[in-house]
Amino acid sequence: MQTRLTFVFSAALFFACQSEPATPALVADAEGFRPLFNGTDLSGWVNVNCAPGTWTWRDGMVVCSGKPTGVMRTERMYQDFELEIDWRHMHAGGNAGIFVMSDAITAKGEPFTRSTEVQVLDGTETANYTSH
Repeated sequence: MQTRLTFVFSAALFFACQSEPATPALVADAEGFRPLFNGTDLSGWVNVNCAPGTWTWRDGMVVCSGKPTGVMRTERMYQDFELEIDWRHMHAGGNAGIFVMSDAITAKGEPFTRSTEVQVLDGTETANYTSH
């Protein structure tokens, strides 16, 4: 297990895109893996287009109010990554996504970035996919 995270959110979260120095607390381990969160706050992350309280750190988890809908991103760019996430919707029927390989900012008037999205739905089943 290279990255252990717990997310509680109801909006979109994405990783990647901007080249800035890594936060000193996020040093790579012996296998070269680097945690995305320092375990105490949102240092190393940038709120792209949300209100200041949309994304918070509480009890070791990233919590998103979903108001307004939008994204946050890491300060630095990553490639050749493995991402492991635990998540939970706080309300039935939640709809969220994890955006990877993304632009650093959204287009004017758009809540999300151009990216690949890993859809995180709650309770939506079709012949083509499962939400679990």
